[in-house]
Amino acid sequence: MPETGLRIVDLEDLMKNLTDFEEPNESEYLKLANDCKNRIEQKNEIIAEMQKKFIMIYTFITRYMETDDTPFIEEAKLLIDDALVNFLNIQSKD
Repeated sequence: MPETGLRIVDLEDLMKNLTDFEEPNESEYLKLANDCKNRIEQKNEIIAEMQKKFIMIYTFITRYMETDDTPFIEEAKLLIDDALVNFLNIQSKD
């Protein structure tokens, strides 16, 4: 029989785990809410940084198209390289 990656679950153990479940108390809910709030704030900071980078990249490319000055494209490339490393965890070529 080929390996499927699925494991057999004992129904009795599963039912015991479900019946042993305790309802979280108010302080646990508060901890979860604060954790969620902190995670959302961190994500919002990352999104704000990404927005700034995209605006700068757009500006450099637009300026290059108007002037045909290659340093604008080189600067945009550096910003993209930095964004790929910082936001997508893609390793730098350096």
